[in-house]
Amino acid sequence: MIVFSAIVPPSPLLIPVIGKDHTQQLTATLKAYAELQEHLIASRPDVIVVITTQTAVEYERFEINQSPTLVGTLSEFGDLDFSLERTGALGFCHHWKEQLEHSVDVHLCTFNELPYDATVPLFLLTNSLASVPIAVTSSSRASWGEHFRFGKESQHIFLTRKERIAVIVSGTLSPRLSPDSPAGFSLAGKSYDSMLIKHFRKWDTEAIRAMDPQLVEEAGAPAHQGILLMIGMLNGIGIASDILCYESPFGIGYMTAEFKIL
Repeated sequence: MIVFSAIVPPSPLLIPVIGKDHTQQLTATLKAYAELQEHLIASRPDVIVVITTQTAVEYERFEINQSPTLVGTLSEFGDLDFSLERTGALGFCHHWKEQLEHSVDVHLCTFNELPYDATVPLFLLTNSLASVPIAVTSSSRASWGEHFRFGKESQHIFLTRKERIAVIVSGTLSPRLSPDSPAGFSLAGKSYDSMLIKHFRKWDTEAIRAMDPQLVEEAGAPAHQGILLMIGMLNGIGIASDILCYESPFGIGYMTAEFKIL
């Protein structure tokens, strides 16, 4: 059963050695992470499912990482000493894929190295849950509808499992909020972020699914397809959404939110 669900931004700047002075500009996000960590611990998960979106699969299919060992480093961002090790949910991933293979184009992969957008959230959320096995999947080039269906079919599987399952989407909203934004500026960025947050506050998942694809594309929000996947996983379940934090000090929308199971 699903016992916890959240979306978090995976910015490496949240790690002080990397962010240095920039980390201080993300104080609200770090505070929200700390609150989420407490709630995640309280949910007593047996498995943590991480949906990565910044490092999406370059195929029109989905992948589930079944590696028995997972190692995260941040050397690409300048922290040569950082290392995070977790156990992969091997049996869980195999069963998940096996139950999906007749309805969703999904493959198993075995990558020992965690992408940064799994590493950062796991570091900030699971230091007290280091023994809990991790299952990592990712958004892909598949359609919005396929992402929702992947999530919905996964829900049927998760609800029949004995394990207490936590679901975490790792991704940012629009990276085009200011002239200094790394992806350049677009008016669509602010429109997208404000609209998505409004829909989340009401837990209006139909409105999120019906958002204008052109607006989403222009806003360039990496997390959108992962959000659709998560919405599928929570489809029909009573949810109380809690937007813990939204800030954009570097022209990128960082939203931290919890979707509490009622």
